[in-house]
Amino acid sequence: MFGRRKKCALLIDFDNVLGMTSGEFTTSIAKWMEWLEDGAFDSDRLKRKFLIKRVYWNPLYDRYRDVFEAAGFEAFSCGAIAKSKKSSADIVITLDAVDIAADTKGLQEIILLTSDTDFVPVVNRLQERELEVVAMGHEQTQPPKFIASTPTTSCCGTISWTRSNTNARNANGSVSCG
Repeated sequence: MFGRRKKCALLIDFDNVLGMTSGEFTTSIAKWMEWLEDGAFDSDRLKRKFLIKRVYWNPLYDRYRDVFEAAGFEAFSCGAIAKSKKSSADIVITLDAVDIAADTKGLQEIILLTSDTDFVPVVNRLQERELEVVAMGHEQTQPPKFIASTPTTSCCGTISWTRSNTNARNANGSVSCG
């Protein structure tokens, strides 16, 4: 139907995105959101309406809180677990994604902006709930570019997802399905 937008949630793994964009992300949030809302990453160019926008980061990045909150995001500072320097963002994103899928009426799609392959199980779980999932990450090319995809099989060990290859591949090229 003309003018309808796909109802979505956007979850950003900031620690990963910052590295993927060489810091550009923090100075061009409006452009990124326009790109996402217009569906420019989608071959069907379906427009999106974000019901939920969340960003998750290591407490070191709290300096960006005001910028993201001004753009309508909820910002979550995820401290390190135990003595490691790694933040707990990945697990918080995973838990939130499952909760959002269960609790958000009319939600059609969740977009995960991350380069972490740890999210394959959550992608599979969300798809079991009949949600579309777009996982966007950094493709190792020169110059770097983002890829967006919706894997449709229940697989683990992915390096990158592409629309033409719906199976997730391990580093050695083999397909691992759970």
